[in-house]
This record gives sequence, structure tokens and C-alpha cells, in this order.
Amino acid sequence: MTNSWSSFSQNMSEFSRMKAEKLTEGIRMQTNKYMGALGKPYSEVLSNKIIGQLSMPAEKLTEGIRMQTNKYVEALGKPYSEALLKAEANGQFPEKLILSTPPFLGSRAIHDSFLSQTQVFDLEPLRKAIIGNCGEAVKNLQEVLHQLLEDFDDSNIAQLPSNLQECTDKIKTSDFREFAEQEGIPLYAIPQERDIVLKLLEAKDRQGRRQILREFCQSLVEDCAAILKQARNTVINDLRDSIEDGIATIRAGHYYAAQALFTVILDTLISYFYPDQENRKKIIGHQRSASVPDEIKAMEIQDALVWLPIWHVHEQFWVSRGDSIPNDRYSRHASVHAVSVDQYNKENCIQVMMLVASLIAYAEQIDS
Repeated sequence: MTNSWSSFSQNMSEFSRMKAEKLTEGIRMQTNKYMGALGKPYSEVLSNKIIGQLSMPAEKLTEGIRMQTNKYVEALGKPYSEALLKAEANGQFPEKLILSTPPFLGSRAIHDSFLSQTQVFDLEPLRKAIIGNCGEAVKNLQEVLHQLLEDFDDSNIAQLPSNLQECTDKIKTSDFREFAEQEGIPLYAIPQERDIVLKLLEAKDRQGRRQILREFCQSLVEDCAAILKQARNTVINDLRDSIEDGIATIRAGHYYAAQALFTVILDTLISYFYPDQENRKKIIGHQRSASVPDEIKAMEIQDALVWLPIWHVHEQFWVSRGDSIPNDRYSRHASVHAVSVDQYNKENCIQVMMLVASLIAYAEQIDS
């Protein structure tokens, strides 16, 4: 048993050093396996929240779980608490634990990293309760996960651009990511005013958000100009005259012309980041009703905030198949292949300008 324990401990140390991307991938691979047992509400929490949040070093994640374990034991219910205390008192070994680890941590990598820093417990009672779809256990577990997510959420604040860090007293990091996934309106570096960011996030629907773009058009144009002025990236410098022309065209009230110009600039910038066509398709290829690409899911929060809205505006659109021209959002494909009053308007012009400004700021951040 001693040799087995020694070998186990060494393995645990290796797992605790795993990179965050491996942990995230492990969670993603295991999620579907546990969906049925945990019920729809919990599965939605796991798939939509945790996978998108774990963009931190494994050591930090392990430490966070270790520090919170005792705090949340009571929330998991009295039977589980008693099982923990009994297992600890009896000095039970991890061979049994590896086989009985509950699925609520998502993957074997998480389990092992968790175990390397904590007491050895027999979690079989909790596993049985969850697998048996015990309503109370699942409810308590959801509460624990929500609290854990709030704790992990804080660790991502430092990765946010400054305009969003100023809003974290009211908005969670996960809410920024969710907004970016559901809308083609960027938040990375623009808007620069806290009030506009909050208004966008607090708007009730897309129509409300588009109204904000109209209302704060001048402020957003000035934000774009300020971002461009600070840019020193070589590619941005090559495009500077074109971007300045786009800004001037908006200021003159020629929104159709500016939208067309910024659409082409957006294409150029995307190709700068992803020159290989196949890799580029993985980021901007957006089949209708498709979920976010794995390549974007695996990104850290600051990268995802840039590419999620770009992916969103590249949703599939085919004139030849009779697709309706989008009239409630900017569409890159409709802007290029279906010029019309439905697609060309002030709001969409501002939206694509913001996407360009976001990429400019992102290029500067990467180069710094």
C-alpha cells in the first residue's frame, strides 16, 4: 500500500502542473457523459459556464478548489459531510476514491488535481446521490457550483481590457463572454466609456442595444479614432489611411460607404491574424444555429472577447438559397453579397467600425 500511495502522490503532482488548456479540454470531453445523470439545469451550468471560465493555470485552479472545499462541505448535505469526516478518520486511501469520484468536477484531470491538494475522502455517498438524481443533492450542488464560478470569475478580471475592468463592480466576467457570444457587438477596448458598456449589457434586447449604438454614435467614433491614434502595429499602420477615411466618412454621415469600407478592412485584419485559410475558417466559419467553435471555446477570456463577436457576424448567408437579408444586425456576408437598405444602415456601420477598432487594440496588445 505504501508503494502504491507513493506512486499515486507522484502522479498527483504531475497532474497539478497540467496547463489550463488540458484541464479545459478534459472538462469538455467529459461533460456529455454526465449530462443525463445530473439533470438539465445542472448540465447547462456545467456546459455553458465552467468550460468557458477555466482559463487559468492548473496550479491556481487546484489551489482555489482546495481553499474552498471545507467552506462548501456543509452545502453538499449532512450525509456527505458525515462521510467525509468518517473517511478522514479512517485514513482511507485514494485507490477507492479514484473509482468513486463524483462527476461534479467534470473530468479526471480535475479530480486528480483536486485530490493532490486535499484530504482523501470516500465520496461514494455523494456519487450515488447524484447518479440517483437525488433532487436535494443536485440542488445543493448547483449552489456550490454557482459560488465556485463566482470565485473563479474574479481570477479573470486581470485579463480583461481596461474598459471592462472598470465595470466589474457591476458585471461578472462570465457576463462579458456571454454577451460577446450572443451579439456581434464587441466589448474589447470599445466602448471606452463605462456608462456605454453598462448600457449595452443591461439593455433588454437587441433592439435596445442597437438604439444605444445610434445614440452614442459620436462617442464610439471618437473611441475608434483614439484607438487608431495609439496604434503602432505595422499592419495597422499600413491600413491607417483607409481606417481614417472610414472614420471621416462616418463623421460626414455617409454610413453606407463607411460600412462597405470597414467591412473590407475587417476582412484584411482577420487575414492578418489568421493568414492560413483553413485556420481562418475554424474561427469565422459560422453555420446557422451552430455552437461556438472549439478553437474559440479554448481561448482565454481576453482573446474570446475579440473573436466571439467576429464569429457571430460571419453567420452563414446565401443569396442563392433565398436567405432573408438580416435587418436587425450586422452581417459580413450580407454586407458583401446583398447590398440593401435592410443591411446597410447607421447601426450596422457603427458595429463593424467597432469590430475593426477592437482588432486594432488587440493587435497592439499582442505586440506589447
